[in-house]
Amino acid sequence: MMVSEYFSKLVELSIEEKNLIDNGFELKSFSKGDFPLRSGEVCESEFFVKKGCLKNYYIDFQGNEIILSFAIEHWWIGDFESFNRRTPSKMFVEALEDSEVYTISYNKKQQLLKDIPQLERAYRILLERHLQNYQERIYSVLALSAQERYERFLEKYAKLVQCVPQYSIASFLGVTPETLSRIRAKQAKK
Repeated sequence: MMVSEYFSKLVELSIEEKNLIDNGFELKSFSKGDFPLRSGEVCESEFFVKKGCLKNYYIDFQGNEIILSFAIEHWWIGDFESFNRRTPSKMFVEALEDSEVYTISYNKKQQLLKDIPQLERAYRILLERHLQNYQERIYSVLALSAQERYERFLEKYAKLVQCVPQYSIASFLGVTPETLSRIRAKQAKK
C-alpha cells in the first residue's frame, strides 16, 4: 500500500494530490535489529510501515526497556514530540524484523500540508486515532489486571503475537516475562 492509498481512506484526494504525497515519502529498508531512531537523536522522519514490525521504547532509570508501541503493516511509528519540536528523542525505534518503511521529513511534511489542505484533515483524523489508542493504553495499564491487559492485547493486536517476542509483549503490558508466562499457561488451560 502506498501512503496516498492510506490517506485516501481518510479523505478524498485527487490523482495529483496522491502523486504529491507518494513523491513526498521515501521508501527505506531496515534489517531486524536496525534503529531508525536512537535516544538522543532528533527524529528526522515519521515512519509508515509498508512491511515488517517495529517498536518504540525508552530505557528507564533502572535500565529496563519500556515499550510504548509497536507498528506493523499500515501503522505509524516514531517520536512525534521529537519530530514536531525538533528536539532530541528520549526513545528508540527498532526493527523487530526486516521491514520496509515509508519515511517523510519534517520539511516535506510541512510542504505537503501546505499544498494539500485535505491532508491536514487526514492528519487530524490520524492524530485523533493515536490519542484514543494512547488513552486506552494508559487506562489499561492503570485500571486493568495483567490478565485483562493480555486479553485486550490478544483481541486488539492478534497479528503482533506472531512477530513480537514474548519479553517485548510483557514490557508493553507492564509485567515481567515470568508473569506473562503464568498468564499464558493459565489461559492455555481454559
